[in-house]
Formats: sequence, C-alpha cells, structure tokens
Amino acid sequence: MDKHGVHDLAQLVALISLGTTTTVLPKSVAARHLRQGVTYVLVEDCPPATLVIAWPERSRSRGVAALVPAAAAVAQSRGTSTAVEATR
Repeated sequence: MDKHGVHDLAQLVALISLGTTTTVLPKSVAARHLRQGVTYVLVEDCPPATLVIAWPERSRSRGVAALVPAAAAVAQSRGTSTAVEATR
C-alpha cells in the first residue's frame, strides 16, 4: 500500500475517490467503506482469498502475541475456517 504513502484503508479509499488509484477489495470491506466518488464493481469469478499472518520467530511483542487469537476469534465468529501452523 505504501506506493502512494498509504498507511490505512481510509487513505486508500480516499485516493480511489480522487481517481488516483484502483484496487480490488473484499465485498465485506466495500460494504463498510461506501463513499461518494467511489464505485464498487462486483467481480464474480475471483477465487477466495487467504490471509496469512507472519512475524519474526524471536518477536516478543505483546501486540503480535494478541493478534493471532484475536484474528482467529473474528474468523470463527464469521464461520471462516482457521489453521495455525508453525514453521521455521
């Protein structure tokens, strides 16, 4: 996202509304970020996406430690399957 100095989704959608860029977003994101000047086009034949979270093995960040169970809880609440795999 940082090609245009974008740091979050709100900035990305703002650039789209200015005609500076285009992107492909999940339907769930489009539903939450309706904005004047932005047109969403449903792409019927896109394959499902997979989100993968990775971090350095030696990380001791409490934020990183909290991210994985929080993401798994959100996925479970939406009926999405989760898998946890440790690799080195």
